Amino acid sequence: MPTTGIDSQRLLFNFSASYIGGGRKRLDAFAEWFDGHGGATFLVHPACEALRDRFSRNRYVTVRLSRLQRLLGDFGYLREAVDGVRPPALYYSYGIPVPRPIGRLNWLHINNVLPLTTERIPLTLLDRLKRIHLGPKLRASARRCEVVSAESENSVRLLGRALKDRAVVSVNGSDDEIASRNALPPAGASERTVVAVGTWRYKALDDALAVFEWLRSSDPALRMHVFGPAEFVPDALLNHDHVRIRGTVDRAEVVKALRSARYYVSTTKLENSYCAASEGMFLAEESIVSDLPPHRELLVGEEFESIAVPGVSTPLLRVRREGLKGVNLRSWDTVVREMLEVVRRLGGEPAC
Repeated sequence: MPTTGIDSQRLLFNFSASYIGGGRKRLDAFAEWFDGHGGATFLVHPACEALRDRFSRNRYVTVRLSRLQRLLGDFGYLREAVDGVRPPALYYSYGIPVPRPIGRLNWLHINNVLPLTTERIPLTLLDRLKRIHLGPKLRASARRCEVVSAESENSVRLLGRALKDRAVVSVNGSDDEIASRNALPPAGASERTVVAVGTWRYKALDDALAVFEWLRSSDPALRMHVFGPAEFVPDALLNHDHVRIRGTVDRAEVVKALRSARYYVSTTKLENSYCAASEGMFLAEESIVSDLPPHRELLVGEEFESIAVPGVSTPLLRVRREGLKGVNLRSWDTVVREMLEVVRRLGGEPAC
């Protein structure tokens, strides 16, 4: 039974371009939360259709578009979705440009800051196209939406002063990390593995390999596991005798690997949020991560040290799980309720 004061059945969420990574994590969390609070409508990628069976009180519209159709901005699918919740009290778009006002309140969530930054970082051809083509569309969409959110204070700053009055921080929930504070494995129970998550070029896996070799100089028995699409993995890792490429797997498998890992390593050059880093830091025994603003936001009030690794130009932070308190973690319930409070405050939906 709804307890939020909002008619959730008039909320429309567009996650149709998200089926892995942080987007899938947020989609699953939102679908579960609204399934328990009256149900909402979700636009989803074909790979996410199983949500119908898991959280059946929601309405799902599967969006089947090619990459080219997405790039060109084919939004014909919105007609079917809007007809089911007309007029939507809220239209929430996860990383997808908003072509026009769709709901009473329109909310754009920035899931990737690559299109918004001019920093010189290694990119694939597709990422370069996104920066050139998608960046201006996202900025234009943000101007026509009542709310634009990103996953860290640093990402909100990248949106610029013109959007500061409508910009909010909406972090990813950290339910697994919070639970881990009450159920940590005993000391010495970790496996001698180093886990890296994400294979896109800006994740800088060559640097992650350098960190792995540095750690192996003290513990030769260490083995490295890499999660993410294999086509983006550098040859140096593909051909390494002590590196295993795990590919794209269910998130539960990644979490299991992190829980048992001796080290989590992330040498990424850019991040929208601390989402991936928080899982690594709170699940693996020890973590070495890039010294980036979102990671610093997670570590405010926590214990960590700055380190340098030979062959890696990016400054790094070293964190030990046993010293973390989790003071900056948020549950998904808190994240969703904070979002709905913004909707109520801005008049997106009257109270039931």
